[in-house]
Amino acid sequence: MNKESDSLLKKQKEYFMLLGVTVYEGQTIEYKLKNLVNLSLISAIGYLVTLLKKIF
Repeated sequence: MNKESDSLLKKQKEYFMLLGVTVYEGQTIEYKLKNLVNLSLISAIGYLVTLLKKIF
């Protein structure tokens, strides 16, 4: 019974560690995508401002 309990506890620890890593990676990807979108938007706005200055 004790060996089964230890084995189950070990499996639970591995599962929760894997789950934590997966959540962390998901948050990291989300953060990077948000920054990429903001950077792209800033670049696009900067390009439009430069273009409008040349036109007018």
